Amino acid sequence: MKRITVLLGAGAMIDAVHLGTKDITDRVFDACKNYKLQSGKEILKVFAKDYAQKHKKTMNPKEANFEDLFDILECYMDYQNCEYNDSGSVILSTLRRKYKMENSVELFGLRRDFIEAINESIHEYDQKFTDEGTWMSNFFQALIKKENCCLDFFTLNYDTWIEQILGDGKYVDGFVDINSFSEVKGSYDGLMRFSPTEYLTFKGKHTVAHLHGQICFEEAELHSEDMNSFRKEEQEYTLYKYKTYNQAKDYRKRHIRSLLSSQAGHTIFPTNIITGRMKTDKMVWSPLQIYMHGLMNALMSNEELIIVGYGFGDLYINTLLFQYLQRHKKNKHVRLITFCSEREYDDDVSSYGNIFNGKQCVFAQCVMSKQRWCTYERKPIYYADDRSAEIYINGFKQYCEDYISGKI
Repeated sequence: MKRITVLLGAGAMIDAVHLGTKDITDRVFDACKNYKLQSGKEILKVFAKDYAQKHKKTMNPKEANFEDLFDILECYMDYQNCEYNDSGSVILSTLRRKYKMENSVELFGLRRDFIEAINESIHEYDQKFTDEGTWMSNFFQALIKKENCCLDFFTLNYDTWIEQILGDGKYVDGFVDINSFSEVKGSYDGLMRFSPTEYLTFKGKHTVAHLHGQICFEEAELHSEDMNSFRKEEQEYTLYKYKTYNQAKDYRKRHIRSLLSSQAGHTIFPTNIITGRMKTDKMVWSPLQIYMHGLMNALMSNEELIIVGYGFGDLYINTLLFQYLQRHKKNKHVRLITFCSEREYDDDVSSYGNIFNGKQCVFAQCVMSKQRWCTYERKPIYYADDRSAEIYINGFKQYCEDYISGKI
């Protein structure tokens, strides 16, 4: 049975839940509005204002989204009490004066509420799968049946929709009931531990990997007799998985994480989801690094690749995608699914000759084997001359409906 690699970016969920970056950012602002500077101004809004001021003169003026804000917050917290004698500390020493808060301990509360606002936003739409995820489920089930395949999912989203689509027992994500480990003496309800062997030995099942974490991931709450059960196998920060979101949320309410350090010695603030700065530094902990290995293995092994709603903003993924092209050459089959409105299409094609930019543009040119693959007349789908690739621009939901109906 053939296997197909499926890479899901944030854009894959837009048609399903209509929850965009701005929606999450607004929720973060609201959740953190009580954290203020000595001037009385909300610290996140000051961050956002300074960010917009910096970018207003660029070709495409930008406003800070929640990832930018968390990046700024982490950077500020990193240097707040640091002893670094580098150029960064010299510049940021002025920020310490500008962004001074009455109680620096509040910054840890701000960080906690910031992340929990994101978790809550994802959880709210995660519960709506039965009502709003039918079309996505129908597509993947039809794909599995029609093409007689197993799917290797790699998602940058924090929800559990893929698990709900596949169903219990039909996929492997590497997590197994912690009670099955012989080292454990106590009894646990709903806690799962990651097993690299389990994830890498999928035996004809689908696989699911959350490259940037998930709302049910969290540190383990172990009984006192089990605190050292896995001390010879695990790092200081290892993500476990709770069977329900509320169990993970309850843990976060009652515990404060210890800080960690990057290779360069900068402070890392571990969370159940990967956002903000130094993403690759945060991904060295279990199970995320094994998931990266799984992505590399799938791209090197599977000739077929489906990319949905990915903006090509993660350099480590981009590198692997180009290595996939090198590995499979003319044997590849790439389906790149995105959305481009008529206005955006006309503006971008007339201005740049392409509807994409940056790495996404280069990748599209490579898979289509030509620099100009789109025309001045907008079409829903474009095929490579040898049919080894297709780019669909009417959005994921429409693609699913067209696939099921046999239009594509």
